[in-house]
Amino acid sequence: MSDAGDGQTTLTERNRDAMIRGFARFGIDIDALQRELAGKLLRCGADSTAAAFLCWNDLYLERLPPLSALFVGAETPFGQWEVIDFLAACYPTVGESFGHIGGHFGLINPHVEFVVSNGGGGELPYVEFRHTLSERDEFFDEYTTGIFLAHYRALSRSPLRLAALHSVRPRPDDAGWRAQIEGYLGCVPTYGARYGRMVFARGDWDAALKGSNPRLRAALEAHALELRREEARAQSFGARVRAVVGQVLRDGEPRISEVAQRLGMTARTLQRRLQDEGLGFTTLVDEARLELARRYLADPTLSIAEVSFALGYSEPSAFTRAFKRWSGRAPAEYRESTRASAAQ
Repeated sequence: MSDAGDGQTTLTERNRDAMIRGFARFGIDIDALQRELAGKLLRCGADSTAAAFLCWNDLYLERLPPLSALFVGAETPFGQWEVIDFLAACYPTVGESFGHIGGHFGLINPHVEFVVSNGGGGELPYVEFRHTLSERDEFFDEYTTGIFLAHYRALSRSPLRLAALHSVRPRPDDAGWRAQIEGYLGCVPTYGARYGRMVFARGDWDAALKGSNPRLRAALEAHALELRREEARAQSFGARVRAVVGQVLRDGEPRISEVAQRLGMTARTLQRRLQDEGLGFTTLVDEARLELARRYLADPTLSIAEVSFALGYSEPSAFTRAFKRWSGRAPAEYRESTRASAAQ
């Protein structure tokens, strides 16, 4: 594996460990939490960092208070995100910083679309998170929001209170807990949103960053671009494997030997290349299935049973369990929500 690849894997694992340790403040037994996460990964056959984050989100929803990751993110030290943190500090304003680091955010999580709007036409500027592996990732949205607010408050030396926060969560029942959340954010969140979104008042968006440094920024931009090129080279191979998996899926359960044969290599070579690039065959199969599942579920002429068989499942119940693990919703719920969205 290349040095950049090693650095990326280490960075991702280090971030995950920091996230888990951060929940000690809630009285959580961290060793027990780690064991639970390992058990989830074993049960779902997950063998990649991306799958580990999906399993971690499930565990977060089961075990920890809603939006508690805001406060874990708030206590995460500057520099945890390495080049992204230091690059963020080099731009003149909060808004310019968000606009530029959004293009590099795949170094932190390649499965998140980082949408940045400067506002206009009466709309306030915002940052929005959209996920490609699942419909939602509550932990990522909340943890990242906590980090951004804490770090940009320090970098701008200002209170930086959000004008609005859109959360995919339902409204927490505990009034005292809601008050803590509102106190940290500086606003009352909008609950039940489709996407996680941070909305900023224009003055906070334009707040100056005290450590702005054009020369350092240029060097860090070059470094971030090189890391992205390394990541793209790894992902391009993963995309080839995923495409072949999608073809094989139509005929039943994909086997690594068959996928390797179609790619003109041995199963051992395919496995080694995936491992070298931090990818997992089981997760690539899940990703291909999720992509096809969404496409098939968007077709109202196909029943859930037909979709499940088209994806290689012998029983619709197995497909339903798997889809719920990927997306957080049953196939019928997902289909209904997409219909409702299209009708709006």
